[in-house]
Amino acid sequence: MSFCFGNIPNFAIVLSHLKISNYAIIEELDVSFENGFVVLTGETGAGKSIILGALGLVLGERADLSVLNVKEQKAIIEAEFDIKNYGLKPFFELHNLDFEPLTIVRREITPSGKSRAFVNDTPVKLNVVKELSSRLIDVHAQHQTLSIQQSDFQLDLVDRFAGISDKVRDYESVYNGWKQDLTKLNELQELEKEARAQEDYFQFQFDELEKVDLSSEQHEQDESDLQLLENAEEIKRAFYESSAGLSEGEGNALERLREVKQLLGEIKEFGDKPAELFERLNSSLIELEDVAQELANESENVDLDPERLEVIRERMDEVNRLMHKHNVQSVSELDELKSDLSEKLEKMGSLSDEIEELTNKIQQNENELWESAKQISKSRKDALKPLAQKVEELLRKLGMEKAEFEIDCQIQDSLGQKGIDELSFLFSANAGMPKREISKAASGGELSRLMLALKYILSQHKNLPTIIFDEIDTGVSGKIAGMLGKMLRDLAGNMQVFAITHLPQVAGQGNQHYRVFKYEEGGLTKSQLKLLDENDRVDEIASMLSGEERGEAAVQNARELLK
Repeated sequence: MSFCFGNIPNFAIVLSHLKISNYAIIEELDVSFENGFVVLTGETGAGKSIILGALGLVLGERADLSVLNVKEQKAIIEAEFDIKNYGLKPFFELHNLDFEPLTIVRREITPSGKSRAFVNDTPVKLNVVKELSSRLIDVHAQHQTLSIQQSDFQLDLVDRFAGISDKVRDYESVYNGWKQDLTKLNELQELEKEARAQEDYFQFQFDELEKVDLSSEQHEQDESDLQLLENAEEIKRAFYESSAGLSEGEGNALERLREVKQLLGEIKEFGDKPAELFERLNSSLIELEDVAQELANESENVDLDPERLEVIRERMDEVNRLMHKHNVQSVSELDELKSDLSEKLEKMGSLSDEIEELTNKIQQNENELWESAKQISKSRKDALKPLAQKVEELLRKLGMEKAEFEIDCQIQDSLGQKGIDELSFLFSANAGMPKREISKAASGGELSRLMLALKYILSQHKNLPTIIFDEIDTGVSGKIAGMLGKMLRDLAGNMQVFAITHLPQVAGQGNQHYRVFKYEEGGLTKSQLKLLDENDRVDEIASMLSGEERGEAAVQNARELLK
């Protein structure tokens, strides 16, 4: 069932449906919302803030077990958003989500304390939900009036009024990269400083290894040559004596074998065996003659070269010294160490190039940032006076006839996150009083009305489909309350506006009116939401005007407020 009153704005609903299950004192809640101005009323403690808290979960806020109504069951909060007209398809593509014109965001809190978030039934991280919701809904609660004193809020308001929000975001993107590069440059310079302190030592170690042939083949050859040279005399003697024993002197081995060969040659024709033995002996004799000749040759070839022996010994000693020095067991490990040192030295050399390249990039981005910051600053300055005049105009409508508002802008000599401007919101509530910073000049009620005026302006310049005001009307009454209600109704002409309110003048302006109420069931306190029809609204607003003992005058006044 849907009860809508007054002219309903013709734009797509954003928050179209809300379901809450097992959250705080809400057992089950299923409610639909229309376009325009939606008001929620009810007694203090009826559960208005609980509903807002549940909505906060699907907007990405943190949750804990205390929100569970029945501790053994999970809490589920589900919100449906009509987003077909808000250009969000690229966001869904970026996060690999199915784009649906009616998108459902769901949060679940389990009895074990785990929290899960879903967009169109796809599990997502909480930051994705938060980013999506930031493009859909802005919640303004009473305690947020303090944000009016914060630099980010002030700059955001001025930038949106000036129409330069995108330009400021582009500036911030370059600025953040520039700051990261500055940090990286500092790290590289520290690395270079450390590298310079070690470079000479690394270079010495590398040069030491570079002077030695560290190939495994050379090392194996040196080991073989060393063994040969160290035993050259013994080897030469053995070769010579062996050769002599085979082929020199009377009755040498070869001579005796030749005699045996001659004897066998005389009988080789007398059978297979003599012939076989003759051939075998002949082959052995040929082989031994060859051995004798090779022994003689090798005896001559053995080089008694003490100088070469010394060179190889020195080279082997140096290799062994380096292995011991670097605590390695093989030449291949020494070669790996040399490669590592070469790589380190090469990186040290490239550090200077990297630092130079990064320094140039930083300077280029800094020049770009200064140019952009100056343009942003000019746009802000051009917007300050018109914005202040608009704020004063709205404050007069809210009963602050003599209020004065001014925005002071001071140029800083260094780049900041949002440019080079430092803003101060100056305010005076009464004629003849000097304008001072808001924190020193505005009372609680004045601060609320000033915040409302600023939020009104911000909402007109911020591409948000839905805004929720939680008791923004605190400290306002009478004629001013009526004007506040009309302002919110006017704001709802091009966006969906929710107001949680205690003021009948504000409630009377709604297109759709819900009452939040408590009841007891089974010894438990529960909260529920009721969509009011025309008669219900008269009763509710009359009660807001005069309490439970409402008379005919209150009823008549309620009807007047609903006209």
